[in-house]
Amino acid sequence: MRGFFKKAAAVAGAMMAASVMMVSPASAATVGCRGECATGAILSNRPGNYIDVLVINDRGLGYCKWTVRDANNHVVVDSGTTWASEEKRIHGLYNAYYLTISNRNCYGYIYNRQ
Repeated sequence: MRGFFKKAAAVAGAMMAASVMMVSPASAATVGCRGECATGAILSNRPGNYIDVLVINDRGLGYCKWTVRDANNHVVVDSGTTWASEEKRIHGLYNAYYLTISNRNCYGYIYNRQ
């Protein structure tokens, strides 16, 4: 019986640690989503202070509207519309940011690698 409680406590601790890691912005990361969605937040590249964005309309139906927002105050730092695909580097960023996509036929990524 004692072993059961030890295992349950270990599983609960691991779940709590995993949930904390998912909420925190990632460093040296790539996050993406598909459809009408929002990615998780990532920190801007250090020391370059930028985020790279890639948005793709993989079905060619309609256009993809995308927005990158500051994760703390939700202010739009850049946005765009594409009928096919668009890749862009956004400079001058010093915080955590996330990407939103507005068409279910599109997908996108933000990343902060060099």
